[in-house]
Amino acid sequence: MKTVSGIAVLLLLGLLLPYSGLAKAESQNERSLRAFRYMWVYDVSGNAGTLPDSAAADWKTADAGRPMPFSKPAGASVAWIELDIGRNDCSSRTCGLYISRLYAQNVSVYVDGRMEYETRRNYRYDVNEMLLPLRLEGEGRLVYLRLETATGKLGIPDFPVVGNYQRMLVSYVKRDLFDIVLGGAYLFMGLAVFFVALFARRSRFASWMSLFVILISTGILILTCTPIMYAIWHDYGQWMVRMSNLALYMLLPAITIFVEGIFGKGTFRIVGKLRVFQIIFMAFCTAGLLLNELTSYRFSDYCFFLSDIMLGGLTIVQFAILAACSIARSRRGSRDSVILTAGLGILAVAVAIDLVRYAANFDDEMYVWKIGTAGFAFSLVAILGRGIREDQIRLLRYSRELKVYFDQLQQSDKMEIISQLAASIAHEVRNPLQVTPGFCSC
Repeated sequence: MKTVSGIAVLLLLGLLLPYSGLAKAESQNERSLRAFRYMWVYDVSGNAGTLPDSAAADWKTADAGRPMPFSKPAGASVAWIELDIGRNDCSSRTCGLYISRLYAQNVSVYVDGRMEYETRRNYRYDVNEMLLPLRLEGEGRLVYLRLETATGKLGIPDFPVVGNYQRMLVSYVKRDLFDIVLGGAYLFMGLAVFFVALFARRSRFASWMSLFVILISTGILILTCTPIMYAIWHDYGQWMVRMSNLALYMLLPAITIFVEGIFGKGTFRIVGKLRVFQIIFMAFCTAGLLLNELTSYRFSDYCFFLSDIMLGGLTIVQFAILAACSIARSRRGSRDSVILTAGLGILAVAVAIDLVRYAANFDDEMYVWKIGTAGFAFSLVAILGRGIREDQIRLLRYSRELKVYFDQLQQSDKMEIISQLAASIAHEVRNPLQVTPGFCSC
């Protein structure tokens, strides 16, 4: 019951924390720009550093009724955003611009005709979270953003927020603080499990090592899916994307190996066959990732197909097989299977919530799955914890049985000594008794 309560509290915090920054912003008189203009650019030759004409007819207005679509039209690779910063929004010294989500690989920000900020990415991660201090001088209050990408998404789905920079900095950090804490906790737990695995008995070594890989990989995935990580360490963004891919390639086989070590190969050895197929497929994906790196990303589309579409389908098949095996064993009375089924159920519900939100609002800010991984990881730790407890109970039972056997052995030794002593006394008493009648007859 305590475990269920803890998971519920963690889920509630995960649902509330990602929006705590925006709630704080509204309470401190920081204003959302409920309308801005945007323009798609189809011909990018020769206009990389030239600001667009504000009076051009290609500008479109995004507001609450008509938000900017962040699925770019065919042929467009650049978008310009025009933000009108009102004179009363903030002073020139403390003004800040906060954009919770911005889809682009390359971003340039122009204030009063000069470039104030620029970031460029040569990898496929296109999610940005930005907080910029603005130096507004003179009469100009227009801020232009030039967005460029080679992926399918381009634009700003949420309205920017303008206000006091120092106050928004606190909200900016808090927004992704939960992800950073959760990812760091997974890494810490993984290191602790690794040291435990070094002293585990041989029959459970594979289970402990697979749990170590699961925790480390999950922590890396959570951290590398946090936009603030790329905003702070943008020079290492390529390495974070590589680590994210490798962590995903290690996570799925590790889950299968863990389940196989606890419950066996399953009916028709299906779990063992799944493990072999996953290891081969992940090795193929890793080789494709390496080939794409060596050929300057010429095979990015193929790698995207392998690591996103095919791997997503394989993940669904994997969890369906593991859930079916776990439910079948649960019906036979296996408590470990019940715990695993509960963990898989928590993860499945979390993923389903994200998918429903995505389908309903076309909102791909998925974060509930991170809470689901916590429930799933707790179930795996609980299974190994039950194994340790059962080993301890078995050891205590063996110890009690050994004490009983030892007591019986001591009692047997005592009885043997007493019997030998009694035989010796009887022999010594019998000899005089046999001699006495002889003397009497004489």
